[in-house]
Amino acid sequence: MSLEVTINDNEKLIDKLFENNSVFSKQELTPSDVAIISLYYSAISNAKAIRILVNNGLTNVTDTLLRTFLEQSVYLTYIFQDNTEARAELLFFYEKMNSHLNFKNKLATGLK
Repeated sequence: MSLEVTINDNEKLIDKLFENNSVFSKQELTPSDVAIISLYYSAISNAKAIRILVNNGLTNVTDTLLRTFLEQSVYLTYIFQDNTEARAELLFFYEKMNSHLNFKNKLATGLK
């Protein structure tokens, strides 16, 4: 399966999740839902960026994006293997804590 097909299929899946009669349209999103969807969407965005760079012959700069994409894929696999709700919720709060600490550190250093 090509990167193009994978990206298109996954974009369709994301769109399907939020259309009017989907599961997510009928309930409030939980922290674990937000974590999974955010991670998934970020992985798709990285795949798109990789595709653009490769299509323009800039393969020497794709290493970092490819690593991030692979890490995100591993995270998603891990989350879905077992205890999905708990693992996704931990990811959500871990990201929130990191964001809070980064902001706090910037305040402490005068937002440099």
